[in-house]
Amino acid sequence: MDKANSRQTLQKSIVFNALHSLKGHLRAEDIFESIHKDFSQISRSTVFRILGELVKQKKLLCLHVPYGALRYDLRTDEHWHFQCKNCMRIFDVPKTKHLQPPKMEEMPNFEVDECSVVYLGLCDKCLAKAKKAK
Repeated sequence: MDKANSRQTLQKSIVFNALHSLKGHLRAEDIFESIHKDFSQISRSTVFRILGELVKQKKLLCLHVPYGALRYDLRTDEHWHFQCKNCMRIFDVPKTKHLQPPKMEEMPNFEVDECSVVYLGLCDKCLAKAKKAK
């Protein structure tokens, strides 16, 4: 293995380990800041590139959420998300037979590869605070 491939593998491993240790639905900036403390030689663009590669390899899910930057999720099974409009936290929502995306019968010339659902509202903690404030 040449030096460039070795470095890339090490950098990818560092990013992947950071994802596992930080947990949750992370912004690329969160991951970069965590890594940069101990590995200042890894640039922001390298982190973004590696995240893109991990998404293409289906080792990581990229979330497009209404409020805020893209988020990355290690959980790659089929599930949906809930984003609190107050604290902006993101929660996993299990996909069940009762929660299904709409059928595409009205658009027969389209082919759906993926479906991403993000529910919006208030999480339990923010809802409790809102009720206390009333």
